[in-house]
Amino acid sequence: WVKGERIVLEANPRYWMKGYPKAGGLTFRFISTEGQFEALKSGEVDVLTELPGTRTTEAVRTGFLKVLKTPSFYTVTGSLDTSRPPLNDRRVRQALNYAINKEELVRYDLLGNGHPIATVTMPGEEGHNAALKPYPYDLAEARRLLDEAVYPKGFRLKVLVKAQSERTGKIIANQLEKIGVLVDAHIVADAEMMSALTRERWDVFVSNCPDPMAHAYFIQSIFLYGGSPYSLEKNPDYDARLERMVATPDESARRTLAEELDAYVHDEALLLFTYQRTKTCGVRTGVEFTPSITGMPYFFAVSKTEAAKP
Repeated sequence: WVKGERIVLEANPRYWMKGYPKAGGLTFRFISTEGQFEALKSGEVDVLTELPGTRTTEAVRTGFLKVLKTPSFYTVTGSLDTSRPPLNDRRVRQALNYAINKEELVRYDLLGNGHPIATVTMPGEEGHNAALKPYPYDLAEARRLLDEAVYPKGFRLKVLVKAQSERTGKIIANQLEKIGVLVDAHIVADAEMMSALTRERWDVFVSNCPDPMAHAYFIQSIFLYGGSPYSLEKNPDYDARLERMVATPDESARRTLAEELDAYVHDEALLLFTYQRTKTCGVRTGVEFTPSITGMPYFFAVSKTEAAKP
């Protein structure tokens, strides 16, 4: 491990799955966001797991790069501090979700590579409640709810935004401004995120998150459970519901509790709800790589048969 530069791994020849891993070694490179696509084109890297939608056409036109698009258990959400005004009012939280234009988010943030979702759970995850529908984009309803909650002129929110979700955060901020909600955004890198969360008090924490466990509870618990370091929420009712679901050994009963919990999160608007992302990867020809639906970087089956040249 060369800090800030690379992590180099060697394959385990006694790996328990016969025939795997297929590659003799793996190197993770730390490259600035701006330089990642050029590194893929030049052959400095073989796989780019986060290919921007704005570069997919250019990648295909090279003739030696492949673009892989797969659904992923990956979303961007906003953890809310519901312990104090204005976000302690359910009507305000609902208004924020009515003011988020999810179709616009998918179009401009993901370049069409995704679709709106009702909460932070997704089809295919155990416990996902398929009966829930996304909050529709309805500025009139959002303003009505703010008027009812006695915030006719809106308010300001202090928002911490993870750097990887900066684009999403800016689009959401522009959308909320239409109902008088102004966002004071502070962008933070991964390495500084935990200290920033504990150093100051925030109204909202906007961040991306994959689901490595393929269960509806995972992303929920990251941003809602009182014991999570990433959660601004302090909701004993949610915590009790989550703990009951996790502790239920019967599979059918546990699934029912998880779906009920999903509905509770939706109805109480405990988070900002956005989209499920279609993961877009860039891969050089001669490299075989299949992205995981969980969004996690699994490389035990990756193989390289030839070195493609630009």
